Amino acid sequence: MVKRGPRPAPVDVHLYGALRRYGEQQEVNAASVVTLEARPGETVGDALRRLGIQDGEVSNAFRNGRLATFADTLQPGDRLGVFPPSISLLYC
Repeated sequence: MVKRGPRPAPVDVHLYGALRRYGEQQEVNAASVVTLEARPGETVGDALRRLGIQDGEVSNAFRNGRLATFADTLQPGDRLGVFPPSISLLYC
């Protein structure tokens, strides 16, 4: 029998606006969250592409409440919020 350690916490991807179509929950009155298994070294861009989301479909991404780039590395347990250009945010 192979002994395995605990599984890493997943990454939760919260989808907003038109990006909701990539999740199961598409009703506007409920959260649209996709849970991904954390992969070592995976970036924000890698995770989004894994969901089928192309770079040009995203105006802003926030990792744990802070503005993120597609090159930022995700960690198990991260929360990623992703917004399309149609509801882009002013961020200073």
